[in-house]
Amino acid sequence: PVYVIGQFLIYYFAITYKAFPVGGVVTIGVEHRNFYTYVLDVLWHLTLPSLTLGLIFMASYVKLTRSSFLEVISSSYFLAARSMGLRNSTLLFKHALRNAIIPVITLAGVQLGMLIGGVIITESMFSWPGIGQLTMEAVSTRDYPLLLGIFIFTSIAVVVINAIVDFIYSIIDPRIKDRW
Repeated sequence: PVYVIGQFLIYYFAITYKAFPVGGVVTIGVEHRNFYTYVLDVLWHLTLPSLTLGLIFMASYVKLTRSSFLEVISSSYFLAARSMGLRNSTLLFKHALRNAIIPVITLAGVQLGMLIGGVIITESMFSWPGIGQLTMEAVSTRDYPLLLGIFIFTSIAVVVINAIVDFIYSIIDPRIKDRW
């Protein structure tokens, strides 16, 4: 899916409509007047790779959010809160969304770790230097110490992401906060 979506975005938005660059980090031959124009140029080059990675996971987030939301809305405590005459905004944000977002946060935490696998292909397609291209270069040159460093860095990043997800859980759900 990463390859197909990336090629589709490159063909339509970079080649056909020329709205975005095909690859690279910055526009070659352009001298940036200040830091602001440099950041805008990098963000312009980052748009297609970000869309490529984002579109892959978007369908699962939408589907999970919808099913969780419908499950919470049909639950007995939500119906009881509705029968008490609470406003719709209070019902949706304080009761429904707060409980429906927990599975979505879990999925996001898991998929951030999986995202590194998709980054390898995406960085190669868009000529974006990063950990994905570094991994491919280390594999092709059989640089095992570098691969070990990349795997350790990736493992630490996944552990930190899981800790952040647990912290967000404790903010959203007070029952989980007591267990921290």
